[in-house]
Amino acid sequence: MLMPSLDVVSFWTGIVLGVPSLGLSIVAWRKAASAERTAARLVGRINLQEDGERARDVLIALNKGKEAALRRQRGAPASYSAGRAIEDDMQAVREAHDALSTRLPLELAPADRNAIRAKAEELQVALDTVASGNTNRDGWKDALAALQSVIYRLDFVERLARNQIVLPPEQ
Repeated sequence: MLMPSLDVVSFWTGIVLGVPSLGLSIVAWRKAASAERTAARLVGRINLQEDGERARDVLIALNKGKEAALRRQRGAPASYSAGRAIEDDMQAVREAHDALSTRLPLELAPADRNAIRAKAEELQVALDTVASGNTNRDGWKDALAALQSVIYRLDFVERLARNQIVLPPEQ
């Protein structure tokens, strides 16, 4: 009986064991890459959702500040502010300013972030005008104008985030 040489046996053993293990390695690599892409998409959606929630929270504070400024602006009927303390209205506008300064969505476009920061500075000037009692300017009207322009922009950002959560862009 002829015995095959050890080199021939090693060669065929290497082929029999090596090809399937190479195939399994390729399959495992593709599955890992697919899982990585899925995890990245999931993290992206979670970040979008959190940014949308942050924008919504800021919008709530801004709308409260806007309502306060509407009540207090020069020429508004006295019935608008009847039964409301001016300190509470000042606090609502201060909270709106704080929201603009500290709670903006993290993934906000740089152009939007810069524009909103500029409006936050305008709002601070308006608050200083109201606090100083300067009668030459209506600080409440200035606050209202700053808040209205920021509300529009943040509402757009919040809707965009919400739409991308529901209908994510093609990848």
